[in-house]
Amino acid sequence: MKTLLRFAVLVAGLLAWQSASAQTYCTPIFGFGGCWAGDDLQNVTMGTLVDLNTGCNSSLGYEDRTYIAAPLLQVGTAQSFALTSTSNFMFFAIYIDLNSDGDFQDANEFVWNSLTASGSVTSSFIVPTGSGTRRMRIKAVSQLVP
Repeated sequence: MKTLLRFAVLVAGLLAWQSASAQTYCTPIFGFGGCWAGDDLQNVTMGTLVDLNTGCNSSLGYEDRTYIAAPLLQVGTAQSFALTSTSNFMFFAIYIDLNSDGDFQDANEFVWNSLTASGSVTSSFIVPTGSGTRRMRIKAVSQLVP
């Protein structure tokens, strides 16, 4: 039987930090206090996940999207995705909390990032080893490499 990962997806406006049922994820502190016009993660498509017009409607600078049905991803395969912003100067990054310890800082938890600024990107990453439900963070940062 193929090993499948079920990811709980957390889609961020700028940074996505929120609590999980068994973990507490850190909350970002923004020098400017939230979203700037156009600096947001607008559309996310990954497998069965299609989250359009997400925007950044929060004064906190992030959106908790864990209520969205998460896609099943197969370990060791390339997972394609598409990310869009309303700004043409965004860098994107994807993290997965592989060991469910409440952070995205351990080895191999940073799974993908864009190398140039753009308004949209279509790419893929190899789904890391592991099983069970995992938290994913997708972030968009204006004019800075994530």
